Amino acid sequence: MTHNLRKTTVSKEYVQNILKSMNEALIVLTPEGNIQTVNQAGCDLSGYTAEELVGGPIEKIFGEIVGRNITRKKINHKPEVEKSVQQRFIINTENTVLGKDGREIPVLFSASAILDKDQNVQGMVCVASDITDLKNAQSAMRDSEKKYRTLVEQSLQGIIVIQKNRIVYANSAFAAIAGYTIEELYSFSPKKLIALTHPDDQGLVWGRLNERLAGEKVIQHYEFRGISKDGSERSLEMYAGLVAFNGLPAVQGTILDITERKRMADELAAEKERLAVTLRSIGDGVISTDLEGKIILVNKVAEELTGWQEKEAMGKPLTKVFHIVDEFNRNRCEDPVRKVMETGGVIGLANNTILIGKHGKEHVIADSGAPIMDSQNKIIGAVLVFRDITEKRKMEAELVKAQKLESLGVLAGGIAHDFNNFLTAIIGNLSLAKIESKPGDQVVVLLNEMEKASIQAKNLTQQLLTFSRGGKPVKKLIALAELVKNSATFSLRGSNVRCEFSISQDLLPAEVDEGQIGQVINNLVLNADHAMPEGGTIEICAENITLTADNEFFLPAGPYLRTSFRDHGVGIAPDHLPKVFDPYFTTKQKGSGLGLTVAYSIIDKHNGRMTVESELGHGTTFTIYLPASDQPASQPVDEEKRLFIGKGKILVMDDEGFIRDVATKMLSKIGYEVSAANDGNQAIEMYRQAQKSGEPFDTVIMDLTIPGGMGGKEAIRKLKELDSNVKALVSSGYSN
Repeated sequence: MTHNLRKTTVSKEYVQNILKSMNEALIVLTPEGNIQTVNQAGCDLSGYTAEELVGGPIEKIFGEIVGRNITRKKINHKPEVEKSVQQRFIINTENTVLGKDGREIPVLFSASAILDKDQNVQGMVCVASDITDLKNAQSAMRDSEKKYRTLVEQSLQGIIVIQKNRIVYANSAFAAIAGYTIEELYSFSPKKLIALTHPDDQGLVWGRLNERLAGEKVIQHYEFRGISKDGSERSLEMYAGLVAFNGLPAVQGTILDITERKRMADELAAEKERLAVTLRSIGDGVISTDLEGKIILVNKVAEELTGWQEKEAMGKPLTKVFHIVDEFNRNRCEDPVRKVMETGGVIGLANNTILIGKHGKEHVIADSGAPIMDSQNKIIGAVLVFRDITEKRKMEAELVKAQKLESLGVLAGGIAHDFNNFLTAIIGNLSLAKIESKPGDQVVVLLNEMEKASIQAKNLTQQLLTFSRGGKPVKKLIALAELVKNSATFSLRGSNVRCEFSISQDLLPAEVDEGQIGQVINNLVLNADHAMPEGGTIEICAENITLTADNEFFLPAGPYLRTSFRDHGVGIAPDHLPKVFDPYFTTKQKGSGLGLTVAYSIIDKHNGRMTVESELGHGTTFTIYLPASDQPASQPVDEEKRLFIGKGKILVMDDEGFIRDVATKMLSKIGYEVSAANDGNQAIEMYRQAQKSGEPFDTVIMDLTIPGGMGGKEAIRKLKELDSNVKALVSSGYSN
C-alpha cells in the first residue's frame, strides 16, 4: 500500500515538473468549461497570473467561439451512439489568445476530453502553441512568392520550366515570344515542344537540356533560333539552369527575343562594311582616334602614306603613327587631335606639312581634323582626313615654270622677231658684199668675221624664238637613236669627255623637230662636259617604256622613249636644283643661262617631259621623255646642192625697208625682176596694175603680219579674188 502511495506521489511531482517545463500553454478545464489548472507557459502567453485565470471561464483568454465549441462538444456527447467517443472530443485548430494587454496572439490550439472509465467527460485539456513567428514566416513567404510571381509574370524576358519534356511553367513573355497562349503551351506534347526550335538548332538545344538533367556540366548561355506559331523565325538568347520543381529536377530557361537586336546588329555590320568599303575607296587617308588620341581606325590610303597597317596602329597614340614636321625647319608639328580637342572645331594644317612614314618615306600633305560627336553633341574622338599633295606640288611647280616660260616667250618672241629682221638685213648685205668683193681682199676677211659674229647672234636669237610662241616644232618621223648618237658625238669634238651609249635595238621612232631635239641633246651633252673639266664619261641610255594613266609626269598614257644623260661631275646643290630650268639661271662663268630653259621648252612643246636628279660630288642625270610612234621612220634623202639661177617677176611685201632692200638685191642677183611693197594694200594695187599691163607677177613673197596695216594673211584672200591662180610665199620668223 505504501508502495502504491509513493508511486502516486512521484507521478504527481513528475506531472508538475512536466507542466513547468512545457513551452506550450497547458490549461485544464472543468466539465463546465472553467479553468481548473494553468501552467507557467499559459500565464506567460496570456499575460495573466495563475490566480487571475483559475476558476474563470475559458472564454477569458480564448474567446466565445472556443468556449461555445467546448460546451457544445460536452452537451452533444452521446457515448452510447458514438463508436469513437474520444476522437469526437478532440479539437485542432488555429486560434487567437486574448492577452491581458489586449494583444491577439496567434496560436495552434488543441483540446481533448478527459474521460472516466465509463467514458464520461470529467473535463478538458487544452494546449496552445504560440505561432506568431510561424505566421510571420508564412506571411513573408507568401509576400516573397507573390513578389517573385509578379516579377516573373511582368518580366520582359520569357521564363519557362521544362520537366519530362513538357512545359510545366511559362510566363506571359515567353507565350508572346512563342505566339501561343499559356494554356496551349501547357498542353504541348514533347514533339510539339521540340518544334518550337529551328530544325538546325534542335540538336543543340535539346541535347544540352538532356545533358543538364543528367547532371553534366553544360554551357548556360547561348543563342538559338526559335519558330513562332505563325512560322516566323526568331533569334533567341537562352540562360538555362537546373532547378527543383514540385520536388523533381527540371530545367528553367530565361529567354530573350534578340531578333530586332540581331537585325540591327546585321544592319550595323552592313553599314560598317559599307563605311569600310567607302573608306577603302576614297583617295584620302583617314585616321580616327578616341578622346585620348589613341587610334581606332586607319583606312587603306592612310596605311600606304604612314607605312602602318591598321592592325598594328590600333591603340597606339596618333603622334607615333602620324609623324608630321614643318617642310622648312623640320620641327615637329603640333598634335592635330589635341588642337581639335582644345578648339572643338574643324582645324587645318599648313600647306608646308610633311608626313614622315614608318620607313622614312616623306609625303607633302594637306589635311584637316574634326571632332567626332555623340548624340548629345559630346566630343568622343577626332577624325583626320589627309591627302598626298606631293604630285600636286610638282604639278604646281611645273605650272609656275610654264608660266615663267610663257611670259618670257612673249617678250623673247617680240625681241627675237625684230632682232632677226635686223640680222637678216645684216647677213644678207654681208653676203652681197662678199659677192661684190674680189677674192683675197682684206675686206673679205673682215666681212667673214662680221658674218661669223652675226651668225652667233642669229643662233642666240633662234634660242629665244624656240621657247617663244612662235617656236612651234616642225615635226617629222625620225629614228631617235641616230640623232642622239650624231648630236652627242658632234657636241664633244675636241673634248676630253667621251660618250658611252646604251640604246635599245628596238627603239621606237619619234615624231619630232629634228633640229630642236638636236639642240636639246647638244645642250645636255655640253652641260655634262662642263661638269667634268678633268674628263670622264657621259652615260647615254635610250629605251622604250610605257606610262600608265597615273604616271608622275602627268603625261597621257602610252608608249614613250626615255633618254637619260648621266655625268659623273660635280653635281648640283640641292637649293639650286629646283631652279636649273629657270631662264638665265646659271652657275657657270660662261653661258647665257638659256640652254636648259630652251631644252625644257622644246621637250614641253613635243608633249614630253624633262627631269633632273643630282647629288653633289656624284654627278647629275637629265632624263627626257618623248612620245613614241609605231610608224616606221622616214629615210634621209641626199639632195643635190647647186647654185640656182632663175627668171621671172617677183613682188616682195614687207613693212621693214631694209628687209625689202636686201630681198630685192639678193633676188635680183640670181636673175629675178623684183618689185617691193610695204603692206598688203600696196601689194594688191601693184598686183592689179601688173595684170592690167599684161606683165603680171609670177610670184608674191609676203610678210605674214604687218603692224598697223594689212598683212599677208588678209592680202592673199584679196589676191585670190583678183587671180585664182596666184602663187604666194609666206615670209616669217615663225615656223607656224
